[in-house]
Amino acid sequence: MWSYRFDYAAPASPFGATHCIELPFLFGTDADWTTAPMLAGADPHDIDTLGRALRTAWLSFIRTGTPSTDTPWPPFTAAAPAVHHWHP
Repeated sequence: MWSYRFDYAAPASPFGATHCIELPFLFGTDADWTTAPMLAGADPHDIDTLGRALRTAWLSFIRTGTPSTDTPWPPFTAAAPAVHHWHP
């Protein structure tokens, strides 16, 4: 089992890292979210870069059962409760 924390907070958003903030990153649809207050002032380059890394990890998990990326993402276990931290 793998666990993650997605901590993107747009600079002009009063909400910080909100529930489901990873959806524009995951689906690569930041243009569809331009009026979303949770992405106010967001840099499209940050969304693209972080989104590509997130999609790569999730697709790796779908294909292989392991979210392999350039950044280590250890599994979550009772003995070692690792949480991968996604942020720009």
